[in-house]
Amino acid sequence: VPLGQAKKLLEAIAELKAHQRMGQPRSTWSAGDIKRLPPLLSVPTDVEPSSNCQIILLMGPPGSGKSTLGDRLAEILGGEHFDLGVQLRSGSKISAQSALLNFLFEAMDKGKKKMGLGPHLAFVNGYPRQIDGFNFWEELDKVVKPSLVLILEAPDDVLQVRLMERGRTDEQPFQERMAYYRAETDPVITAYHDTGRTRYVDSTGSMDFVVASALFHLQTAVVFACGKPDKYGKVCNAVVEMGLPYQVSCFNVDEISSSESSEAVVKAVMNAVKAKPGQVILLKGFPRNSADLQVWESRQFAEVLLALDFESDMDFSGYLSRRLKDEGPVTVEDVSKLIQSCQPLHVAAPFAATALLKNWMDASRYAQWWDNKKVQEFQGIYTGYMKSQALKHKKSPSLYVRPSESPPLEAWLIWLAHLLHASQYTQFCGAYLSRTIGPLPPPISAGLTKSLAKTKFEKITSGWVKLGADALASVPLAFVDGLSSLHNAGLYPLCDPRALCLGASMDGGVANELMKLLGLFYRRFLIIMGEAGEDSKAGPSAEMDWIWHAHTTHPSVYADDCRRLFGHVIPHIPCKRSDAPPPGDPDSGQVAMGELNKLMRSKLKAFASREVAALKEANLWPFRKSMVSEEAEDNVITLGCFIPGGDRQWLASKLALVGSDVGEALSRSLKDPDDWVCPRSSDALQRDPDLVEVIVRLLSGETLFEQVMSRDTKIAEVERLLRSTKGEREQLKFFVDGEELATTTAIGDTSVVSGSIISLVRVKKPKPKPKPVVTRRAISPDSDDWRCTCFTNACIFHILKSGKQVQTVQRSMQDLQEGDMVLTGAAKVEDQYRRVTRIWRCPVPTGIASTVELQPGCRLTTGHPVHLGGKQGRWCRPESIGTVEETQEKFVYTLELEGHVDTVLVGRDKQNAMLCAALGVYCGESFGWNLFTRKTLPCDVHQCRKCDVAVVKNLNFAAVTPDMLAIKYAPY
Repeated sequence: VPLGQAKKLLEAIAELKAHQRMGQPRSTWSAGDIKRLPPLLSVPTDVEPSSNCQIILLMGPPGSGKSTLGDRLAEILGGEHFDLGVQLRSGSKISAQSALLNFLFEAMDKGKKKMGLGPHLAFVNGYPRQIDGFNFWEELDKVVKPSLVLILEAPDDVLQVRLMERGRTDEQPFQERMAYYRAETDPVITAYHDTGRTRYVDSTGSMDFVVASALFHLQTAVVFACGKPDKYGKVCNAVVEMGLPYQVSCFNVDEISSSESSEAVVKAVMNAVKAKPGQVILLKGFPRNSADLQVWESRQFAEVLLALDFESDMDFSGYLSRRLKDEGPVTVEDVSKLIQSCQPLHVAAPFAATALLKNWMDASRYAQWWDNKKVQEFQGIYTGYMKSQALKHKKSPSLYVRPSESPPLEAWLIWLAHLLHASQYTQFCGAYLSRTIGPLPPPISAGLTKSLAKTKFEKITSGWVKLGADALASVPLAFVDGLSSLHNAGLYPLCDPRALCLGASMDGGVANELMKLLGLFYRRFLIIMGEAGEDSKAGPSAEMDWIWHAHTTHPSVYADDCRRLFGHVIPHIPCKRSDAPPPGDPDSGQVAMGELNKLMRSKLKAFASREVAALKEANLWPFRKSMVSEEAEDNVITLGCFIPGGDRQWLASKLALVGSDVGEALSRSLKDPDDWVCPRSSDALQRDPDLVEVIVRLLSGETLFEQVMSRDTKIAEVERLLRSTKGEREQLKFFVDGEELATTTAIGDTSVVSGSIISLVRVKKPKPKPKPVVTRRAISPDSDDWRCTCFTNACIFHILKSGKQVQTVQRSMQDLQEGDMVLTGAAKVEDQYRRVTRIWRCPVPTGIASTVELQPGCRLTTGHPVHLGGKQGRWCRPESIGTVEETQEKFVYTLELEGHVDTVLVGRDKQNAMLCAALGVYCGESFGWNLFTRKTLPCDVHQCRKCDVAVVKNLNFAAVTPDMLAIKYAPY
């Protein structure tokens, strides 16, 4: 075996054994004691360093926003975006592997041309989708590999809504795409995760927020190692020889000439940092002196996680630093442990924290989270929801699965509280669900899935969820602590949660920079926790606690981060706050946290002093309501999201005392808690937008029914409740604002949502049913034997031709095939082509049919609807505008198209082609709701209301009978 192959084989075996040792802890979340896991070591990529190219891979399920994110990142960072899906959809004939290789070689060439100017960044989306593709790429020699893999995450229902809004007709059904993704692409993500390259991005929010999270992952952090060269040199060399963790590298500044100026040295260091986006760099021998440090601070280029000071004369009081006096084995072990704790996190924790803050406000305003009885009820909804998600993935081999549906707000609240109890949550997932579910997505009331029907989850009392009565009431304390600290630092208006959430996604803005600063100190907190050991009583400060909350909402990734950094999982509860240390002599971790807290608060105050102008501008952001009355109400609701009780009048009186300043109110509630005990209300702060108050009254004014119901509740359900609870026996008719409602109408589609009352009319004697209206599209001379349908063999259709440009070809009726994309004549660009899903070929017994030729290539049977007059035109029969002829026809045809664009252009000349009806279109009163307004196949939209009425699966349009034509169908 050649030496190079033997070396790779031995490395692969060693890596496999390391992964086997780490496999089980990576698959579950446990707070139990385990041995420190070996770090993932850096693996040679067999790429020339001179390539100067960094590949950032974008992965995630369909609809997660990979293409948009790739375009945005390439624009912001000056890179390029390779979207394989777009290339394949354009009709490219080359294989996916060939397309990827062509792009990679071009990107590497561009990187070489940018040498000395920073790396060339290339964002790749759409490859690999299968494990074979992963192996193909990883095994290539002399080709750059992905240095980071950004994983976009969202529940299935959010993704499905996005794809519905996209409206592309060239995509597979959503469930098929998700099944493929879970079966084929999830293993690829696992493979990348095991190499330490993955970073997870919550893609449920706005694209600006997704971009901000991705940019945070691409930031490089550094560790200084400076002082006496004989000491830091020996220690750094020993640590590197032991093996640096993956995503951590060492840059030897000592190799730069000592005569170089500080400006030149810092420039060289900056270039080295730019070349490693999203990683951590150990700067051996930097800074050399105070001048280097001063120039570095003036650039503010990269965050400094830690300074290892080997007896230098520099002032590191503004950093987390460690003063080291020797180069012995104990020091080497201590530094190795510190470097391991510096590894990048898999989650953009500070931005996850602002998302969690927003989601808490979205959920808590609609639920009585302070009511002990309600909390017990919520636990049943949560258990039922989690069980349903586990059952949806029961065939998955993975012990960690992502939720398929966004949780109801009640389930979301309990889920958040449950995640903070690591031991109890672990037992619940392992013993009851048989798998861990995460991350915590936004609640369904956040408005992300309004166009999908909501699943009603069974309430389950399992005994596995045993949260205390005040479990939810204590959750917002972490938010209150953090926001109050920002208030105390003078960071108004960012101490108002609405302003902080709004501004966090503004890259380079004051709120965005503040969250990055808090994220830096959260990482330093984790470094101290790793240094102090699991027996330490150290804990986070108020500013870091809510970020810690957010980190734990991605349970498997949080556990993996903890184990990579310091070998064990830190449970959040019982929480050991560094602001309120327990009695007794503090341990080393507590002492270190006390010093870190002082440093952080001084940095926050300095940040507030430096950003006075930006903070004044932030006060003008539209985080408040525009109307004075609406602003006052929103202030009350916002404050009520953090102070349990829900008494809006009491909350309003407290806000009046502080000038309606929510941040000031939160700060005072901590300083004087006895004076800020809100009375308990039996109502939520605000009604859930998914719910509607339904009131049914007789014309006499008597109220028969009053109940809060879901927006998607049908009138038929209201009728059922009236009959079961009020004993109604007569025929019932429902009216809103004078318009009668069909029983299939959803309440959310009526003015009931804006406060209208449903009027009920009892009809004692049902009206006699009208005689069936027979509407025939066409009748042959021998009408007792058969019914003609639509198109003849002389009809010409225009079919979309595959290729890079939109082109059409003509195809006759007898050559038309199911699956062809026909020109529909629709006004919207996205509706101009629709796939033929069924062709009904109907034999003509006599061989003679009554037909009309309207244009060359457009001969229709009599009675078939044709649309004239453009957008404001009308439907008419062909015999009213053309001459009826008896023509020889062996077969006539009816077409069914996908979706609900049920028209087609027919005629040889595309510009003058006739707009004809296909199955499923209503052509007005002169035609009526006849057989031909029905279809047999539903569209791809989940629980489409139109399909519920229009689709009759067992209809056979190849054998239409007089009885079928006599039926009057329901409108839609």
